[in-house]
Amino acid sequence: MNLRFVRLFLAALLLAGASARAEVLTVLSRNETEVGQPVVLLYRFVNTDQPEDMPDPTIMVNGLQIRFQGASRQNNFSFSFGGGGGGQNRSESVFEYTYAVTPLQPGQFTIPGFEVRVGGKTVRTKPAKLKVFGAGGALPPPQAVPQVPPGILPQPVQPLPPPGGRPTGPPDREGEPYFAELLMTSKPVYVGEVVPVDIRFYFRGDVPLSDIQHPTFSGDGFTAVPLGEPQQNEQMVGNLPYRVITFRSAITAVKTGEIEIPPVTMAGRMMVSAVPPGFDAFFDQFFRNMPVPGMGRAEPVEVSTRGRTLKVLALPKEGRPADFSGAVGQFTLEAAADPNAAGPGEPVTLSLAVSGRGNFDAMSPPILKDAEEWRTYAPKEKFDKDDAVGSAGTKTFDFKMVARSNQTQTPGAEFSYFDPRKKEYVTLKAEPQSVDAAGRDGGEPEGDALPPVANAAPGSGAAAQAPVDDIAPPAVALASSHGRGFLPVIHARWFRALNLVLLALAIVVLPVLLWLWRRRLKMARITELEWALRQAKSALHKAADKTEFYNAAAHFVQARLELLNGNAGTVPDPAAALQQRVSDPMERRELQSVLARRDELKYGGGAAIGSLPDDERRRVVSLLEKFAAAKY
Repeated sequence: MNLRFVRLFLAALLLAGASARAEVLTVLSRNETEVGQPVVLLYRFVNTDQPEDMPDPTIMVNGLQIRFQGASRQNNFSFSFGGGGGGQNRSESVFEYTYAVTPLQPGQFTIPGFEVRVGGKTVRTKPAKLKVFGAGGALPPPQAVPQVPPGILPQPVQPLPPPGGRPTGPPDREGEPYFAELLMTSKPVYVGEVVPVDIRFYFRGDVPLSDIQHPTFSGDGFTAVPLGEPQQNEQMVGNLPYRVITFRSAITAVKTGEIEIPPVTMAGRMMVSAVPPGFDAFFDQFFRNMPVPGMGRAEPVEVSTRGRTLKVLALPKEGRPADFSGAVGQFTLEAAADPNAAGPGEPVTLSLAVSGRGNFDAMSPPILKDAEEWRTYAPKEKFDKDDAVGSAGTKTFDFKMVARSNQTQTPGAEFSYFDPRKKEYVTLKAEPQSVDAAGRDGGEPEGDALPPVANAAPGSGAAAQAPVDDIAPPAVALASSHGRGFLPVIHARWFRALNLVLLALAIVVLPVLLWLWRRRLKMARITELEWALRQAKSALHKAADKTEFYNAAAHFVQARLELLNGNAGTVPDPAAALQQRVSDPMERRELQSVLARRDELKYGGGAAIGSLPDDERRRVVSLLEKFAAAKY
């Protein structure tokens, strides 16, 4: 019965192997190294016959020493993360040939491909490139690599080396079936500085795994980029091969002092052999490497990193620019205007691109300079990231503006940030861009010239009066000078006294009555505005998505500004009103960024996709509550 089962199983294995895709892969454990530091070169023949003429004992490349270390055959169990935290499993047959590459001199090297015979056919391996630095030279930041189909070993990416450690894994963990490590800087950092983090899980090559669960990464005192899809590769830890699953993230400290980075845990199941009685050692090893349903048991495992402590420094107060809004990193600033010519009332877009590496999430728009002759609007923002975690890239701010009068150039711009490497503040300036923008039509003429008057005397400044007939002299008084005659009431003393009394009452009483009336009207308006503010606050807390939330936040800012003015509809431009009302530049820029975010979600198209993060909601609500409680 056991023999029949083995035949059925081998037949099924052959059918599965016939439909599997064959691959020939060339893999370097690292793409960059130093003189004298060896790397591992692997040639992997996946789902093929055994190669017949692999190079042995060396591969000749000037400047490199490449020696054959050994060959192996194995059946690998690989996975890729799927929806709901589960995974998709697949198996593959692999012939693997290992070489040790030791650099003898610095430079750029290419290990050439070569032809080998596989299953009666000739295939050619792919070349591999290796960058070698001099002894003690620093390695550049990791480079992105192309994606490969799930389940096939991708080209490894240069990992973030631990401080003072080797990028090949902790040697003290050699031999353990699985372990994990969290790699990040141990030096103090500043509030707002982006800190790259590598989270690596090591599994020995002979440990089959399944049902791998996607880990999470968060904690108090910092924000973290959510973990995306991992990168998988193989590394030698000591003399043993390990499968390494690497997650990349970045953290940004939000408070000073020492913060704790908690351990990161990844759960899964390890397949343990359960071979029926009667099978020999060969089949025991076979089923250990490739478990079959009904032929083994799955034991739950959890792999955790060790926690870390990070010291966070406050940003210095000395030299802080007035318009600094919290950007930390290394940046450049570029400007461009489109179109170059605009008619009356037509907008010009001034694009300000901030590029580099840093905390783009907390970045506020640059400050426009000499923009009095332009009607400007809150900018739309767009971010193009250059790495997996969004710590490097370009953030573009598009300012729409309309010229109030004829203009030949746009406003200039300034952007201030803190450079943690230089430990100082830097202010970047963008020069005005040349444009031809016409002002709006209309307006009152400064003065109308009076037409010349006919018959004006030469050299005189006034026109000569036209001749008129003489007026008859006044009539003789009807009453004699010695008689009392008729006296109108208006000239009576009592009437004048009465008017003086009434005038005095009007001067004293009417202002009081007017003040009371205006106060009552103002109180009614304030009550109405306070009600509108409460409604906006309620909508802010009940908002379900980004668009609804930022609409409520913008209405909150509008209602608060109108309450400060004491009348509804008195704040047509909230950004300009904030410039006048809020003296703190950081608070003002944050409030303006809320308005800009509302405009981006309203007009940007597609920017509202995804749920609103809880930390972003809390940050905006806290900002608006502070704005509502401030005394201006």
